[in-house]
Amino acid sequence: MSTTINISQLASTSLDYAREHLDDVFTEALAPGLDGIAGTPVKPLDYYARSIPGYDEVVLTQVNVTAEIRPSTYDGFEPKVGEAAKISPRVAKVQPIKLDVLFTQQQIIALWKTYYGMKKSKKIDPQTFPFEQFIVKTLTKRVQSDLRKKSLFNAVRNDAGKTALEVFDGLFKKTNDYVTSGLIPTGNVVGIEALTPSNAVEQFEKVLDSLPSEHFYDDLIFLVPRQFKRFYEQDYRKRYGTVPYNLGFDKQEIEGSSVEFCVEPGMATSGDTAFDMGVLTKKNNIVWMYDDESAFRGFEVDYSKRDRSLAFMMDFQANVDIAMTTEVWLPQVA
Repeated sequence: MSTTINISQLASTSLDYAREHLDDVFTEALAPGLDGIAGTPVKPLDYYARSIPGYDEVVLTQVNVTAEIRPSTYDGFEPKVGEAAKISPRVAKVQPIKLDVLFTQQQIIALWKTYYGMKKSKKIDPQTFPFEQFIVKTLTKRVQSDLRKKSLFNAVRNDAGKTALEVFDGLFKKTNDYVTSGLIPTGNVVGIEALTPSNAVEQFEKVLDSLPSEHFYDDLIFLVPRQFKRFYEQDYRKRYGTVPYNLGFDKQEIEGSSVEFCVEPGMATSGDTAFDMGVLTKKNNIVWMYDDESAFRGFEVDYSKRDRSLAFMMDFQANVDIAMTTEVWLPQVA
């Protein structure tokens, strides 16, 4: 393996690698934080969210059947008078997103030295993990991190934007928009007090008490910022002692229920997109949408001879939404 690098040649070989492995590159990039953090409440995204591929629009249809079962005499057809089933189709769209990265010659050389050191220490096999893959993986990790930790919950779409907080409308904006429009029913908005380490147990129980009986034992998850789960743990220990059962983040369910905490490090607790507590919903009700059509995604590499820089450009489409808005409970400070 050579100890030097030809940057102009690297542009060509990197592009060849990306195009040859295009599906793998974008699958990795658009699986934001898919692995989660083992042994913690930070779950893989596919633990609670449903992934739906699509190149433009995704239809999210809500069906509410109001007709009830009734006694039968095995004679005749007697449907409910009026609207027995209400179908509410909603259309969600993936949004165009890009990543533009310019590496200077010095930065490429620094990356190469890191890679070469890993090779010399036998941490990697250059035959199965070439330098081109090392660079592309650096980019896909950044896309993953931005989508999971910034965009998923806190973003607000701005076509002229320059940051990960402007790529699409994240779950904070969507849930609040759905409350305003009535898609999340008024009864699903639960008034709480501002959370502290002294009242968190009471406030979380207040949300559980608002659940209809038919949903209480559903497969529910509570998406919360790390700070608010810490408040719950601290308050719980103060109230009920410090036996091992009450310690650490192993207490992953709200006491007296099967509702599981899912901590999202990217959920804001301050600023314009701050959650007052989090989002309570069913597993697979959060929908992660991404473009799986090659015509709408791209990966390009460009070498500038004048300043010896290397530009990487990724184009893709993604978005997040909610399938059944009537099965979301949103705590808000009254």
